[in-house]
Amino acid sequence: MLFLLGGATYAVSSLNAPKPQVTQHELQELLNPPGVAAQLNSVLNAGKEMRLYRAETTRSSDTVESLFLRLGVDDQQAASFIRANVQLRRNLLGKSSRPVKVEVDSQNKLLSLKLIWSTSESTYTLMELTRQASPESEAINSNSVFQLHQSILPLHTTVRFASARIQTSLFAATDAAQIPDSVAAQLAEVFASEIDFHRTLQKGDHFTLLYEALDADGEPMGYGKLLGAEFVSAGVAHRAMYFKDKGASEGNYFNLKGQSLKRTYLAAPLKFSRITSGYKMRFHPILQTWKAHKGIDYSAPIGTPVHTVGKGVVRVAGYMNGLGNVVFVDHSNSQTTVYAHLNQFKVKAGQTVEQGQLIGTVGETGWATGPHLHFEFRISDQYKDPSTIARQSVPIVLSGAAKALFDKQAQEFLIQIGSTGNSGDDQVSFLQ
Repeated sequence: MLFLLGGATYAVSSLNAPKPQVTQHELQELLNPPGVAAQLNSVLNAGKEMRLYRAETTRSSDTVESLFLRLGVDDQQAASFIRANVQLRRNLLGKSSRPVKVEVDSQNKLLSLKLIWSTSESTYTLMELTRQASPESEAINSNSVFQLHQSILPLHTTVRFASARIQTSLFAATDAAQIPDSVAAQLAEVFASEIDFHRTLQKGDHFTLLYEALDADGEPMGYGKLLGAEFVSAGVAHRAMYFKDKGASEGNYFNLKGQSLKRTYLAAPLKFSRITSGYKMRFHPILQTWKAHKGIDYSAPIGTPVHTVGKGVVRVAGYMNGLGNVVFVDHSNSQTTVYAHLNQFKVKAGQTVEQGQLIGTVGETGWATGPHLHFEFRISDQYKDPSTIARQSVPIVLSGAAKALFDKQAQEFLIQIGSTGNSGDDQVSFLQ
């Protein structure tokens, strides 16, 4: 206490101490700038050392001339080298969407060229062409030589932040916010058991998320996992965070109480779609009579990917009367899912499939008035409402040590997304 009081007293005394006297001097100096001619000559001489950097992406139809034109390179010697070098020509020309960076001098002569492409999920290839000055002169001339070097490097993982507000649909919101489709699909899958994106989504609902981006030399090469998200729907905040325990082979998504969000079945076999007919009585458009609709119809264009909602074995993959091209997948506990009116099959009878695996594409085969997917859920051949399958969870229990680590990461996650609780306020802040 004496120490604290002494410190406080010192602080007050310091504030009341007299200010030191500061002597001020006024200095005047006449400046004589160089003439315009001298300044212009200086700029021109500096321009001889100027280096410019430009970037583009390759096109499958590219020639050396068309690529150099977009990059602003005017260098016949460099063009001739690229045509003659088989390794560089094969990787630079005839390829699509590969990042290219060049360094040129003030005369648009090529000093260096970098070409990047993805090698695997964790590495990328960097091919670098550099110009070496001739031995007798440091200037670029016809005797300059080029050196080509290729290396395989690890991708750099960064964390990106995004937020958006629903106006029409989840897909439209993620598209407007420039969120990658692969990340948007993970978002829909993680919250599928808590939010019905087909029926309960409202204008004004909003979300905030963190996800992995894979960069190569500063260029985006792909996207990884959704690390966490907060989705506010009808004023209620739903949160999920990816967590991998030390020593575990893979991680899972949990709410911030540490409860697993992993489900036995996905909520829907399509990533994004619109329900046109639910599990209820309806007037059949073809039979022209009232009839129980024992499944859910999802409207989607022909060719839209259809995924199995759970792990199982394909019992049927063929044509069946009104169902058209149909796939039956048998799961555990006498449960079966049915995918009808398909356009193409991607599986065969007897094949084992994993949750989320592609099994076919949307069509309008059988009794169908337009392209859509008819989806059924049966238990011991008795029809059940497919909307109930997402409620079947897979329990994952965190150990004591893992729970302590999880709680710490959960608090950090809340700070990162600037969580707003249940208020529905979308003012967010991000801490790197």
